This record gives sequence, structure tokens and C-alpha cells, in this order.
Amino acid sequence: MKLFLLNHENKKQTALALQIHRSTLDYRLNKLEQEYEINYNAPRESLYVFLSCLLVG
Repeated sequence: MKLFLLNHENKKQTALALQIHRSTLDYRLNKLEQEYEINYNAPRESLYVFLSCLLVG
């Protein structure tokens, strides 16, 4: 999640950086979105998730 947000939500760059297939990244991001009810379209929520990732990792 942290790398995805640092790459400005660019799935292609994130998949390359993680050395995984893009569909694997999509699957993992979807699992996180469902489990934690993340909405990337809401700017405040996206910022909150990003800051939380920075603090944790």
C-alpha cells in the first residue's frame, strides 16, 4: 500500500517495483480496500491512508 501511494497510485510502476504481475497487485489492493474500507476517490481518506502507512512503516 505504501509503495502504491508513493508511486502516486500508478499500478504499473508499483508492480514493477514489487516485481509482481499487475493482476496480483490489483488482487492485493482490492483485498485491502475491502478489508479496511478504503476509498481512493476521497482525497482526505487517501491522505489519511498515506500518512498512516508512513507512520507504521
